[in-house]
Amino acid sequence: GRNPVFKEVKPEKNVKGAIEKASARFRVPSSLLYDIAFAESSLNPGQVGPTSDVGLFQFTDSTWQIILKYAQDSNSSLYKVLPNFDRFDPETNALAAAYLVKFGQLGRWDASKGIWGRFWNDEELEKGGFYEQRL
Repeated sequence: GRNPVFKEVKPEKNVKGAIEKASARFRVPSSLLYDIAFAESSLNPGQVGPTSDVGLFQFTDSTWQIILKYAQDSNSSLYKVLPNFDRFDPETNALAAAYLVKFGQLGRWDASKGIWGRFWNDEELEKGGFYEQRL
């Protein structure tokens, strides 16, 4: 990630692989995914937040229901992409997050933007289409 503190962190191999795979699959900068996951869960795939947010990217129940809907829709680019529907699985969580970011849903992580957003300017995020609601 771009966060200078991130350079001192050594993500677990499965977390690093999950984020890199998700980045490549949906063409979202891995550094952005790392920064969001670092802000949300300190890169801990087993993290459970105070309001039952779960996993690397701290998916809420309602957002996860949206993921499940698209993962089971044969017209969606998320169809048959997730290895399982386990929010604690780092690969599933990262792929779901990258999918949402790719399709303009970055605003779902605005609660932690005060942390990760310091290293990204709005212009480049908007240029990438990450705030355009395209689902």
